[in-house]
Amino acid sequence: MLAQRVSLFLGSGVSLDSIGPDGEMFSAGRLREELVALNKLPSNATLQKAYSALSDEQVEKHITQHYTCTEPGPTIVRLAKQPWRRIYSLNVDNCFESAFASVVEAHEFSSSSTETINFDDGFTELLSDKRASIIHLHGCVDRAETGYVFSQNEYAKSITRPNSWMLTLSQLIRTETFIVAGTSFDEIDVEYYLEQRSQKTIRGDIPPSVLIEPYPTKLTEMLCENHQFCLFEGTVLDFFSRIESIDDRLRMPWLDNESDGLSGLDLSESERLRFSANFHRPPDDPQKIPNPGRFLLGAELDWSMLAANSDISREAFSEVRRDVVIAADDPQLKLILLVDEPGSGKTAFLKRLAFDLSRGSDEVFWYDGLGLELEPREIASILNGISGRIFVFVDNFADCLNSISLILGKIEKPDILFVCCERNYRLKYIQNAFTGFDYPTISDRLKLTRGEARALRAANEEHGLSTIPETSENFYLGQVVGGTMAEANCRIQNNFKTLDRIVQDLRSECDQDEGFAYLLVALARFCYANGVRRSVLSTVSVPDAVEHLLSDQSSLPLSYSDLGNSFVVPKQAIVGDRFLDLTRRNWHRQLFEAFLELAKSVAPRVNAKTIKHKTPEAQLLGRLMDYDNNVRDYIDEYAEEYYAGLKPMCDWNARYWEQLALLKLDRFYSSPEDSLLLEESIQHARSAISAEVHPFSLSTLAKVLFQAMEKSQKNRDQYFSEAWQNVVDANVRESRWSNRGATLFTIAFGGVLKFLEMGGQLSGEQSEYLRDMIAETRTLKIADKRLIGVRSKLEEALG
Repeated sequence: MLAQRVSLFLGSGVSLDSIGPDGEMFSAGRLREELVALNKLPSNATLQKAYSALSDEQVEKHITQHYTCTEPGPTIVRLAKQPWRRIYSLNVDNCFESAFASVVEAHEFSSSSTETINFDDGFTELLSDKRASIIHLHGCVDRAETGYVFSQNEYAKSITRPNSWMLTLSQLIRTETFIVAGTSFDEIDVEYYLEQRSQKTIRGDIPPSVLIEPYPTKLTEMLCENHQFCLFEGTVLDFFSRIESIDDRLRMPWLDNESDGLSGLDLSESERLRFSANFHRPPDDPQKIPNPGRFLLGAELDWSMLAANSDISREAFSEVRRDVVIAADDPQLKLILLVDEPGSGKTAFLKRLAFDLSRGSDEVFWYDGLGLELEPREIASILNGISGRIFVFVDNFADCLNSISLILGKIEKPDILFVCCERNYRLKYIQNAFTGFDYPTISDRLKLTRGEARALRAANEEHGLSTIPETSENFYLGQVVGGTMAEANCRIQNNFKTLDRIVQDLRSECDQDEGFAYLLVALARFCYANGVRRSVLSTVSVPDAVEHLLSDQSSLPLSYSDLGNSFVVPKQAIVGDRFLDLTRRNWHRQLFEAFLELAKSVAPRVNAKTIKHKTPEAQLLGRLMDYDNNVRDYIDEYAEEYYAGLKPMCDWNARYWEQLALLKLDRFYSSPEDSLLLEESIQHARSAISAEVHPFSLSTLAKVLFQAMEKSQKNRDQYFSEAWQNVVDANVRESRWSNRGATLFTIAFGGVLKFLEMGGQLSGEQSEYLRDMIAETRTLKIADKRLIGVRSKLEEALG
């Protein structure tokens, strides 16, 4: 509770001692009696029926006015003093908001620190500067114009249509710690959420959830047992009195971290909290917890393990450290990139480098890779204002390339360096998409040396983890030197089998549900390096298997990433990658099902706002929908079925229609005699623009139209004219970006070449525009080989 990791679920009982214009607020039972008498309904009429009979004027008087708080009662006042992760309320009153206003005043919080969300609002992530985030699941008097959810029909509609807050609460309540107060478990709306929660979904590594109930019955006790809740018999005030007697800090629970290195800057509380949410300083004096055995078994290295030297010393460290420091002293360089094979130990190496540099006089920050809470220009302004040399460490660079690019575009400070790291198979994407900046690349420095191989074997033997037979040292070294740290480690711990054989054996040892659960997480981690939230996994078809894989008993273990107990990843990333590849080769249908189930599970958390802020779920869904790079490579034979399955939840999303257009275009390439496929591709691309006019949707339509032009000589000029206009529109919009990739230029130059080969004639204005675009690609230093090829041919054609 002190760490603000407990959520609150409220019913009407917490507001009964609060005051409105008519006196104390009515309970649900009292409200039903008042409304039944008001319109002379049968005495046994339900609250839902009584509400549905109200006129607009009666709703205003008996609901909106009555439940507008004028004096919050002691129950809600005490609840408002506690930092909650989020508050989910079934109440339409604004008592919590009213009570929290005094907390804001007493602690001098920002006026924007309270966030009130209505049931019809789109999903948003919780930002670090929000001291209270209150979701009204049935409406709120402060948003009376949107209506309330009282009738059974209204409620049925609300829980069956894709309502992001109800769907995400259904996910969270399965796995997170909740305190429920002011409501019983046998009400229809409460029952809906609790039905999602069972012994199979409850995590064993978090505190239990609690129902606060002053008058429990035998039924209450049974429902608590069924849904894995602890029952506290007493009032809300009794509950807080009890826990304050256990830990007196709960009397004054609002604590702030002042060790973020920003106290000397002229920042608002909101700016400081939001910056520190993404950019963390390595602790000055972390507790030394030596646990090399845990590290050898695949656990991510944390600051405590680094301080205790639990990792394996790398021979390349001194040389790479020197290269990084030299780069930091060059005012022309703002970024240096380390790339190596999956499983080479990149993350541990990068973290060791950050920890080492933070011991000196430099300012060091570790970027967590999640969506930015501040605008990039604001982050750049903060970094510009910090005195002294700065190192910012970024793991899994490709996942946050756009955000880092936007920040770099606003950096004015000469002595700052972003030290980034990525898997080598993503280098091509980085070279094509990260443009406009010079940056040195450090490649393949982490291949296992003879000395490291000996140290790794010795460490495994010391901790009883080695299973390899006694062999000559030369044989052992010949097998692992030049490979990756992770592969050598797996082989040492698995009787020296090859990694592919190890993964095959592990897959055969687990049951079907465990294999599918592991596949879901391996797929998520492949698409998005931080993996997938535990609460998202609670909604998949095999939640009990997920729980087992997170235990110590599993042969295919999952673990939490170093972002805390929220994101789940394969404990050994290289095993996850090989498991995914093995499934791709042998079990196509199962991989399709994993794609579809994972995409459907994250979709409720994705909307236009989360896409703009590049939240983890938005990035994960985007990559799961990516036809060219993922869907075609992994589940091409099921692509039509896959996109059809996503349509109900994703048809508002321009990216969905873009990918569907690319699918139909690819099918047309395979069957050029089927003109209907090309027409479908054009229509889907136009649907993307209808959803959102964006450079990507404009580029996709241009690409499809250029292809249609090539297949229709008689409509050549018509198709080219429309495609050209889309190119120009996309180029104007992209030119405002600080970072541009090769895609639009490659489409434009290739399409123009086709047009010229078909006998088309460019206007003088079009020729000059193309020359300007060619010059732009050189200024941006785009290294894409395909772009360079079509650019050379176009320059020749233009003379």
